[in-house]
Amino acid sequence: MEEINTSYAVRKLTTTDAKLYQNLWFKGLLEFPNAFVASLNEEKKLSLEMIEKRLTGEIDVYGIFTSTTLVGILSLQHQAIEKRKHVGTIWGVYIDRDFRGKHLSKKLMKFVLDEAARNFDQVELYVNIQGKVAIKLYEELGFKTPLKKQAPLNKNLPCLRS
Repeated sequence: MEEINTSYAVRKLTTTDAKLYQNLWFKGLLEFPNAFVASLNEEKKLSLEMIEKRLTGEIDVYGIFTSTTLVGILSLQHQAIEKRKHVGTIWGVYIDRDFRGKHLSKKLMKFVLDEAARNFDQVELYVNIQGKVAIKLYEELGFKTPLKKQAPLNKNLPCLRS
């Protein structure tokens, strides 16, 4: 467990972070299998090279670190569809269990929303409707009440929009 005075840094991940990202992402998928569209089984099939490509593609993956430990992740996806290029989509938000309760997800979200404001007119995110703590945080950050929109893979993933 980290000390109270530990400082945390947020930055966009690079290919050198691929293994750290993959390990933390696996933890999130294992701990909350219904919170993410991705499945642990599918993700385990991806090579480290494929994860490196993810970190350089149309998805910006951000991490929050202690001095050397990646403790939280968040993905911001650029839309490929012309009429939705003004919309960024946040997904894959996960904070390591040992670092929860330190407002790290809020710090990570604020950083990414500031970054997103430079590139997008709108940011949306999807959250499991049972994630009450997450929904409360997202609403505090300006996202609207969930639209209970049926997602193709999981009916419990409403969309929150800013």
